[in-house]
Amino acid sequence: MNRKSRIPSESEFAYAKQKMNERSKKERNCKTAILTTLAKDIPCHDIWVWLSDTAITISYIFPSDKDMEKHKSNKGKKAIEVAVQRATHRMEIEKVLIEYHSHECILKNYNGNYEKYFR
Repeated sequence: MNRKSRIPSESEFAYAKQKMNERSKKERNCKTAILTTLAKDIPCHDIWVWLSDTAITISYIFPSDKDMEKHKSNKGKKAIEVAVQRATHRMEIEKVLIEYHSHECILKNYNGNYEKYFR
């Protein structure tokens, strides 16, 4: 079976680049919205936002394992959920998932390499 490889055209590349830029902008805006509405007493090292066509995953990163254990339940968890809900309610996303991580754990186990951790 002889199949020719299909190289996308310049316009197809441009369209894909535009879509990637739009998605990245939505992810940045979502992160900013979460950070601005998050209760000030909830510690946060960073937030990573992963957006697809039908779902969004929020990777909430606490500064330490201790912070994560203390705040990922009860009042802290509810405050994070409220901030995420406010940030995502207009995005028309079917599924919102919040994952909790610790910067301390990523430092210990992945030498601080977030790309390696999230693979």
